[in-house]
Amino acid sequence: MSLNSLFKSKEEKAQDSKEYLDKLFPFGLEQRDMLMEVTNILFPDHKKTNLFFNYIVAKQNYLDEKLTDDKREKNVTKFIKRIRPRLDQEKQEQILQVIIYDCQLESLIKPLDFIAKYNQ
Repeated sequence: MSLNSLFKSKEEKAQDSKEYLDKLFPFGLEQRDMLMEVTNILFPDHKKTNLFFNYIVAKQNYLDEKLTDDKREKNVTKFIKRIRPRLDQEKQEQILQVIIYDCQLESLIKPLDFIAKYNQ
């Protein structure tokens, strides 16, 4: 948190929050809910809120505009290994692929449709 953020008005903080959510979930809260359900289906043995929080932070790393595509993937893979060390290599790769597919969405779809298209 920067010192500058301490002096923001309530409206500025709300605007920053909206911009952050719009970047992560361009299709709104429906997209967030859909992705939460997708991660719950794909990773049923993990705590839902912890895993989804990790997913959001990994996606935020992936969306870092300063990185090339190769570096994005390496950055996210490294991040996932660090925060979810008990996930096997296949599951770590699966999270990365879900993030990539999520970032390529052109419209909001249902969770099971997401999984079906992601698995193709």
